[in-house]
Amino acid sequence: MANAVEGPEAQHASMRRGCQRRNTPLWGVPPARRKGDYSILSRLGENIQAARKESDMTQERLAEMVDLHPRIVQKIEAGDINPKSTTLIRIQEALRCPWETLMTGVRQQKKDA
Repeated sequence: MANAVEGPEAQHASMRRGCQRRNTPLWGVPPARRKGDYSILSRLGENIQAARKESDMTQERLAEMVDLHPRIVQKIEAGDINPKSTTLIRIQEALRCPWETLMTGVRQQKKDA
């Protein structure tokens, strides 16, 4: 046991390993998406993009209006990220379109069992 670490360092190391074993989320790592989330997010992004283009607005202008970085707007439209509900509210208000426009086709279809 010459290599064994004793004291607070050993206790701290065992706590770290315990957290890793319990599959607790790590900082900066997004949670795994559920099956079907990709199609929902991509459809939502398509709807936002269509509404933005209908309003003759650029991604940069929309980003400025909703206080986001233009790259985030691009990722939302591509379906790469899952925006917060407050972000969706700001986008909907900036585009001045009804919720139905943004949510058309977003609802996940249930498969017949």
